[in-house]
Amino acid sequence: MARYVLKYRAIAVNPNAAFPARLATLRPYVAINLFNGTRSFRSYALIDSGADDCIFPASFAAQLGLNYLTGRLYPFGGAGGGNQDAYFFDLEMDIIGISRYPVPIGFSPSIERFGHGVLGQNGFFDHFSLGFHLARGVFSIYTR
Repeated sequence: MARYVLKYRAIAVNPNAAFPARLATLRPYVAINLFNGTRSFRSYALIDSGADDCIFPASFAAQLGLNYLTGRLYPFGGAGGGNQDAYFFDLEMDIIGISRYPVPIGFSPSIERFGHGVLGQNGFFDHFSLGFHLARGVFSIYTR
């Protein structure tokens, strides 16, 4: 089993009544490549233990030569609201520097505003073990 240690990414946030002194928050992002045959697209994805699947913005599908609406329809919901749709394709994903493997990837216009994907239980957590060390500003990915 190999261990990869990555740094959390600081994301700027606006102070508000609940947290007036908070200017940033730390999030576990990883660099990824998505592959559809010879076409690839590089991005970042948020490791999200609350997500069931790996889902990316619909615009990423076009970068891979896919019309996202032709994928397998999967209705989903989440903290951002219910009644959302993702369209899944069997692709390959490379967690850059760690592992490349086949995985169902969904594309959804619902997460377009985020500009990144989410890596969920099916397709990410079922491939790796993880450790989160927020106080140290790092997280670990363990290959199996």
